[in-house]
Amino acid sequence: MKIKIKNKSMKKRIFITFSIICMLIVGIGIGAKLKPHVYPPECVGCGDCVRVCPKKGKAISVIRGKAVINTEECIACDKCVDICSYGAVR
Repeated sequence: MKIKIKNKSMKKRIFITFSIICMLIVGIGIGAKLKPHVYPPECVGCGDCVRVCPKKGKAISVIRGKAVINTEECIACDKCVDICSYGAVR
């Protein structure tokens, strides 16, 4: 579907708005970093991610045999992602 916009300033505003939205989603250019998440079917609850967390278990913990990330405490260092040999933390 193609939308025709005749007004050049409107085209420019739409392009800029679209670019900003893309940057927010992808996290490019604004210093945003996506925080890791746990894919529960892959998690075996070994606790390796908790041991490497620099927040000393405040950002990630094992509850009922599965890792759970506290996104408010997580600093997105990705150490848990690197250590997870099961690929559960992504």
